[in-house]
Amino acid sequence: MAKKTKPKKLKPIEKNIGIEREFNKALREFSKEALKSVHYWSIAQINKYKRGDITNISKALSIEFSDLLKSWDKKSEVFAKKLSNAINDRIKNYVDLGFKNQGKEYVLQTLSRKSAQVLNANILQNIALIKTIPRDIIEKYQVLLYNNITDFDLQATQKTITTFANTTLRRVKTIARDQTAKAIENYAMARSQDLGFEYYIWQTAKDERVSKGKGGHNQLEGRIYRYDTPTAVIDSYGNKGHCSQRVNCRCVSSPLFLEPNQTLKLVRDSNAGDYYVLVKK
Repeated sequence: MAKKTKPKKLKPIEKNIGIEREFNKALREFSKEALKSVHYWSIAQINKYKRGDITNISKALSIEFSDLLKSWDKKSEVFAKKLSNAINDRIKNYVDLGFKNQGKEYVLQTLSRKSAQVLNANILQNIALIKTIPRDIIEKYQVLLYNNITDFDLQATQKTITTFANTTLRRVKTIARDQTAKAIENYAMARSQDLGFEYYIWQTAKDERVSKGKGGHNQLEGRIYRYDTPTAVIDSYGNKGHCSQRVNCRCVSSPLFLEPNQTLKLVRDSNAGDYYVLVKK
């Protein structure tokens, strides 16, 4: 029977709370602007109806909401591109510095096609998510107005409006936290492969918040996986993936060195997914 051996690894690129906070702050300001704008716009539509300026309110609101959505789509496109590119630059520099600090041999002067694609995918994902923020706000107000247009009472609906705002800001915080973690880990994994690493060690946050049970990540701690083949079960639905791919996942990967006297043995696991163990040759 092959004897297990201790792995040698690089330090993982940890999450960056500073970048996350910067992302969250910008998204909060943008969201508050959208909430305020859509709120006052909605009140204006109600006042038009009450003055008798609008007769067919349903038709008018449908047209007005469509125009409002187009307007905010344009605004959010510009904002999302600018913010996503800025955050992505911060993440690239942070990850590259994380490798550089572990030795000059881990500094890469050029960006591989794979790493460039990962960075671009991060930007596109962020843009798509940011654009949903004002859309979601507009859709919520649209439903509110349609259901209460004939007897709209601002004070009576204030609780619902406050809930809209709080829900939006909580979602924004989740987006900032989750997308920052994903972008850092995705780029770190791509750069690890650029450096010639084929395997990594899964590392959890090692606290009480680490998920347990079916699809839980506590059972993945310390296991070895291939970068190019996701085999770890990352959720209760049986989906397989890498660190940080599940929403709010805090796990990170540590690139694994293989010494000349070491090899990897595949272990089959129908519950948590197949993985490798390091053994002596």
